[in-house]
Amino acid sequence: MKNNFSHLKVMKIAIEELNKCSSYPKIGAVITKDGKILSKAYREEVIGKHAERIAIEKLNQEELAGSTIFTTLEPCVEIKPGQSDMPCADLIVMHGIAEVVIGVLDPNGKIYAAGYSTLLKKGVKVTFFAPDLRDIVEASTFKYGDVNKGFGPSGERRVAVLGSGKNFEIQFSQNDKRTIKFKWSSLQFIYGVVDLICDNQSIRRAAGAIKFSDISDPLVFREPSHFARMKKGDIAVISPVNGPFIILIKLKDITETDIVFQWQVREKNEPS
Repeated sequence: MKNNFSHLKVMKIAIEELNKCSSYPKIGAVITKDGKILSKAYREEVIGKHAERIAIEKLNQEELAGSTIFTTLEPCVEIKPGQSDMPCADLIVMHGIAEVVIGVLDPNGKIYAAGYSTLLKKGVKVTFFAPDLRDIVEASTFKYGDVNKGFGPSGERRVAVLGSGKNFEIQFSQNDKRTIKFKWSSLQFIYGVVDLICDNQSIRRAAGAIKFSDISDPLVFREPSHFARMKKGDIAVISPVNGPFIILIKLKDITETDIVFQWQVREKNEPS
């Protein structure tokens, strides 16, 4: 194959591999050595295997030793004890791959930065795609595009809540650009609660409501605040003062690493 592929060119080739996928998450991988492309792969090229594994299995050990793998998504780690396949991060270490170039870190709270950390601890050099290409990968990898954004009229998302929290925004619809921003914070798995935060007395707890259709008028609920401390099953209303619309939020699940929530958007004064 052609020699002297730059890192930037190989990043773009990995994205080309990603785009061959027909289902989500879309992942592409390319292995290089001494400026040569040795193998390329994409998730689903071999059913049931990750892109990194497919690319690795196309080569022998001599080719893999000292090589560089470009992967659009952070290599996986063991998610459950006794899983049948070796995680991609361990597979990379086992074959003596010297460098991993990652597109984006996995937003799954069980994986986020864990593959990155594993590789560093094992002495593998880790670098990342160029910022503009990371944006392309972020928008292409997952069914919902930007992991920090959702759209009306309704949806559901699992997000990692790590460190200082998770910023999120909901746009009224794909065509209506009005947005409301909020934050999930203070994830306390041991207590089973998480804080939903929005500025300027924007949030009301929908006390007693079980499902969105129970709420005929979101503004009937009293005591607006800048946050709501929520547990599984709770519903809150986000209605910023002079805001463009109203969002109903239901916390569906909370784990040690992430949360699952649903939303529904409504125009102000819109009946359920």
